[in-house]
Amino acid sequence: MRVIGGEFRSRRLKTPHGDTVRPTPDRLREALFNILAPRIEGCVFLDAYAGSGSVGIEALSRGARRAIFLACWTSARAAKSTPETQPR
Repeated sequence: MRVIGGEFRSRRLKTPHGDTVRPTPDRLREALFNILAPRIEGCVFLDAYAGSGSVGIEALSRGARRAIFLACWTSARAAKSTPETQPR
């Protein structure tokens, strides 16, 4: 799992192990953000199914001012530690 565009491009994302979270595939996120590109800059982005946080992190990487992450279970804590901020 990685960020596919923007400031954090190519950074790897940590995802929870097991079947509790199914991260959004890179190809689907790329298609979504190609459509949303003109609206992302400076917006507040809601990631309503933020198991891994990949969609919200992608929005932040592409210029969203803020992202709100919602998850329905307590095991979805990966968004707190992603993307890794160490230099590549």
